[in-house]
Amino acid sequence: MDLDGNGYIDYTEFVAATMDLAKLTEDKKLASAFKLFDKDGSGTISPDEIAEVLGLTENAQMNENLKMIIE
Repeated sequence: MDLDGNGYIDYTEFVAATMDLAKLTEDKKLASAFKLFDKDGSGTISPDEIAEVLGLTENAQMNENLKMIIE
């Protein structure tokens, strides 16, 4: 974290380190959320997968709305 090597962590160094950690954490959370929806592991999320995760598989109108949103 001490980028200038002066033995102290100044505000800029602290913010830079925190931002990197926050981004890493955010990326992991986004990847986990994507995997939750990508049920078949295809690398894409279909309207049917969204409906399944949301428990909407019995609702044809909702499935159509999801397809329109994705388009």
